[in-house]
Amino acid sequence: MPTTLPFVFAPEDERQFLNFLAPYGLTAYPDRIPPDWQTFVVDAAAATRLDQPAYYLAAESMAPLSLRTVKRGREQGTTEIDERQSPVLHYQRSFEDEEGQLRSGRVWCELNLSGDMQKNKAFPDAFRRLLAAVREHLHTRCHRSDPTGWWVGPQAARLAKSGKLLREEGRKGCLIRPYK
Repeated sequence: MPTTLPFVFAPEDERQFLNFLAPYGLTAYPDRIPPDWQTFVVDAAAATRLDQPAYYLAAESMAPLSLRTVKRGREQGTTEIDERQSPVLHYQRSFEDEEGQLRSGRVWCELNLSGDMQKNKAFPDAFRRLLAAVREHLHTRCHRSDPTGWWVGPQAARLAKSGKLLREEGRKGCLIRPYK
């Protein structure tokens, strides 16, 4: 079962979050990696390079990545990361939809083996500490939400107070309000 940390970030909140991740030396990979993909380090400047809705943030310095080639379908020939055997955080970005509402994103990671609660040996303790640091960062820097369950970035909370609607990602996402 994955560990999921849902959030609502404005663009400035995303830059601050990526700046927080910079000392860990993470590299960004899209969900499907094309053959000519050039990796880049995740930092505040990387926010301008992120153009897809979701990325894997890989801790390659902690353990090797497990990659496999897609053999069928439209994306044949691309490579994908096995998130159950690789030290990666899946980062789904917050985005502004067509109606001008800010939609939620999330960070998730598959730390435990499926079906039991034993530690997955593919993830070193340093990676577990990284995930704990991300959770602590969201807990200390972000606002809680009403209804509960999301972390609202400080800039997103300011936008919500000025009238911008924050919603859960999805077709019928619920309205999210920063908790006072």
